[in-house]
Amino acid sequence: MKPQPVFLLNELKRPLSRQTNRQFYGIFLILSSTDIEGYFTERIDLVPETTFNPHEFKAQFPIFDQAENEKLIYVDNAATTQKPQAVIDRLTHFYLYENANAHRASHRLARAATDAIENSRKIIAGFINANDRDIVFCRGTTEGFNLLANGLASQCHAQEEIIITSAEHHANILPWRRLAEQRNMKIRLVPDIDGIPDLSQLASMLSDNTRIVSFTMTSNVLGCKLNLESVAQLLKDHPCFYVIDAAQGLGHCPIDVDKLGCDFLVASAHKAYGPLGAGFVYGKQKVLSTLDPYLLGGEMVKSVTLDAAEFNKAPGRFEAGTMQLASIAGFGAAIEFLSQQDREGMHAHEVRLIQHIHKELSSLPAIQLISKPENNLGICTFNIKSDVIEATSGDLAQWLDEHDIAVRVGYHCAQPLYESRALQQGLRISVAGYNTFEDCDKVVRVIREWIDNIEESKTTTTPCSNSILESLQNAKNWQARYKMLMEFGQEERDESIQADDNIIHGCEAKTWLAGSQVDGKYQFITDSESRIIRGLGVLMKHWFNGKDADFIQNFDWETECQKLGLTRHLSASRNNGFRAMILTAQCSVVPTSSDSE
Repeated sequence: MKPQPVFLLNELKRPLSRQTNRQFYGIFLILSSTDIEGYFTERIDLVPETTFNPHEFKAQFPIFDQAENEKLIYVDNAATTQKPQAVIDRLTHFYLYENANAHRASHRLARAATDAIENSRKIIAGFINANDRDIVFCRGTTEGFNLLANGLASQCHAQEEIIITSAEHHANILPWRRLAEQRNMKIRLVPDIDGIPDLSQLASMLSDNTRIVSFTMTSNVLGCKLNLESVAQLLKDHPCFYVIDAAQGLGHCPIDVDKLGCDFLVASAHKAYGPLGAGFVYGKQKVLSTLDPYLLGGEMVKSVTLDAAEFNKAPGRFEAGTMQLASIAGFGAAIEFLSQQDREGMHAHEVRLIQHIHKELSSLPAIQLISKPENNLGICTFNIKSDVIEATSGDLAQWLDEHDIAVRVGYHCAQPLYESRALQQGLRISVAGYNTFEDCDKVVRVIREWIDNIEESKTTTTPCSNSILESLQNAKNWQARYKMLMEFGQEERDESIQADDNIIHGCEAKTWLAGSQVDGKYQFITDSESRIIRGLGVLMKHWFNGKDADFIQNFDWETECQKLGLTRHLSASRNNGFRAMILTAQCSVVPTSSDSE
């Protein structure tokens, strides 16, 4: 007889699968040290109780209730999170009952709009332990950093230094880079260990020339949360500005600006279950009021003449013009929504998910993990090992998309990090509270299937030209067509065309095209870092090689793609390069009529 688990918090008697086990939120003990087939595939002695339930949490997000999203697994949360009904309702409420310009009129709707904005300011301030007059609204983290770099410019001088890390998002690099160029300053990078900033080196970098220190709270590629409380202690004896990028942290961990000891903190709503187009800059009102305004216009000024202007104190001096008022109201609703959740339980759940994904992917020889599970707020980023399989992360992202799994592929607006580690574009999986172990297991399973398909295609030869169209036309579904295109992409690469003049712009993966013409007939050669784009290049060459310019320019390739069932995979957002490849080829040929002139 099999030993039975004893459940201390309920009287559930039925055996549990591994998946059901992961959905159970209570404390249970296993009475045997042996594996219990049909109950658990791994030994668990004690699971701490938590009231957080990802299924109940997910039920508050209506996007997952839509028929077309029934099978959606959304793990692109580091780019933007989905929005709960409470936030959607708040946006609707604003437009139904409060739509007016805030702070600018005394009528009833204007008062309601003003109250909505100021209420959001108080909610957000309370969430990070700040005063409401310390919160400046903006369109997001990117605008927030530009606001700070512009505002601090007059307080910066030649030879002073800005210290950042190589793990920063471009939003925390480019504004400082421009400031450094304008003021003849220097940018210094904190040394790192495998990409993770080594903050123990910061003390040795500080000097009288240090003017700005700006760090991310959590890398949007590595997922690692930095110990930024320790930085404030180091900076006490240095008259510099301390800035924190909290874009990835706001929705995942508690933030207390007093404990962080920062001068400024910047974050966005849309990565914390809030609307697009809203963010904030935190800074003490007294300090903010010394900064030059970023935008000039209505509302941010006390008085204006043709010769002079007197600007308001913060936060008003930075909130020029008509802002995204509904989104700001929705931002407040998102923070209220977050405050009502079991944030500690949700954080623990997200940590378990991301550790599980790292563990599963680390067992795959074709996967090179870029991120690490330790101290990770919910991000797993990896590359495909080109010496194991001939494919790219972009190829995998398309495969995942066809299984309704949303991920992000590219440099993730963190090119210096990728370049410092000599990495190709990565694929990022990022979790949120509504993700489950079932989601993660399916993601891993689909990745395994993709790798298996690539391995199988090694033994498959590219069909002859006449059978390419027939093979695609007879394919039963997109997965079968995808597999064929990957097989086509096995053809021997021609590195001789990998010159800058031959690069096709508009492709996420580097892609090259070269052509020649003999007796009015054209021959094209293609190459790409992406195997699926190389496969599509085989299709293009089947259409165009040996044809004249008139045929190539008048060829209705979009209709042909529809016949082959490829149309939905050729949008610019998929970055597969095929559209750019076709258009480049068509533009490169010279019609016969032009030759005769």
